[in-house]
Amino acid sequence: MKFGKYSPDVSSEVSSMWEKTPYWTYSLNDESCLISFEYASKGQAINAAMEDAEIEGAKRVWIGRINEYRTLVDAESVINQVQFDGADAAAEEDVSWPFECLDKVADDDFDELEYMLTEAYRKWEDKHPEYKPKAYMITDIEEFQASKTDK
Repeated sequence: MKFGKYSPDVSSEVSSMWEKTPYWTYSLNDESCLISFEYASKGQAINAAMEDAEIEGAKRVWIGRINEYRTLVDAESVINQVQFDGADAAAEEDVSWPFECLDKVADDDFDELEYMLTEAYRKWEDKHPEYKPKAYMITDIEEFQASKTDK
């Protein structure tokens, strides 16, 4: 399923692979099957769900927030790869391994690297949307009664 474009500013804090969007969606009579429409507010999603419920005769609706998958680059994996590649290159040339300095990267420096790598990747991903994962999950799900006769 494809939702409209939502591309948060990558300068905002990078902390999770799932980012809440401002968009909401809904489902009729089935909490696990939310539809692929997006609404700019929870209120708009509720109104659309209630209108659809009246047409379809649904007794219950579920409203949920759309969360997009956003790639997070793991700095530890990158540092490990640099170390492995450097060790292989050093072994091939029979020279000493000069990258022990990467064994004890300070936490702040590690976080900075992860942020910078993720920001660079996301900019590349935004430039080439054909490679951007189209995954999402729904959170903040609430159930509402649509039918006045349902108790």
